[in-house]
Amino acid sequence: AARNRLTQSILGPRCEGGLHNLHRWLHLPPEMEEDTFMRRAMEQNVAVAAGAGFAVSDHRPAVRLCLGAGGRRDLERALRTLAKVVPAS
Repeated sequence: AARNRLTQSILGPRCEGGLHNLHRWLHLPPEMEEDTFMRRAMEQNVAVAAGAGFAVSDHRPAVRLCLGAGGRRDLERALRTLAKVVPAS
C-alpha cells in the first residue's frame, strides 16, 4: 500500500490502480503516443510497459507501471522522472 500511496502522491489523478496492486496505470494525454512516452522514459533510464500490450479493446493511451521491483528510493526516483516526462493534461 505504501508504494501505491507514493505513486499517487507523485503522479496524482492521471495514475490509477488499487491500493494493494503491484502495478498502476499512468494515463497519457490523448495526443501522446505510448511509444513516444516509453522512448522518453527509457532515455531517462526508466522502463514502462505500453498499455496496448494489455488491452483487449480500444483504450486511451496509457503505460503500465510496475511498483514491486527495486527499492523505495529507486521507485521514487523513477516516479519523479515519469512525472517530468508526461505532460500535464
